[in-house]
Amino acid sequence: MARILTLLAIIGHGNIRRGSDQVKRLFGLRGQEWTTVGRSVRQTLVRQWPGLLIDLVLFSLLAWVLNHSIAGVANYPVVILTAQKMGVLHPEATGTPIVFFLKNLTVIPLTMVFDYGLVWWLSGKMPVRQTKGQALRSVRHL
Repeated sequence: MARILTLLAIIGHGNIRRGSDQVKRLFGLRGQEWTTVGRSVRQTLVRQWPGLLIDLVLFSLLAWVLNHSIAGVANYPVVILTAQKMGVLHPEATGTPIVFFLKNLTVIPLTMVFDYGLVWWLSGKMPVRQTKGQALRSVRHL
């Protein structure tokens, strides 16, 4: 339920009700509207595939670094012992619950925001900034 609410907040740019309305609108699209969205996605991909590729590689690298950092921190003996002494972690538990907790706070919401931004950009709702003499690059903010 928390992930659904988080996704609705992301889609609604911080407003869950607006996100819900946008999802309802999406499911209300008819044949011709889907064709228009599909055409926009294809045009964006054809024109700006280098920016998409760069964004995907950079995001994948960031997610990989975050995942490995979280795993390293969560399995560090001092962290596990401290969590066990504080009563946050069962005395026989490993660092796995800490990994899940930290990923739920960082990697998963970040991925949801990136995925939403990607869909928003591909559908033509997020313009690409251009400057003279530079290659097209995707907008880095939502």
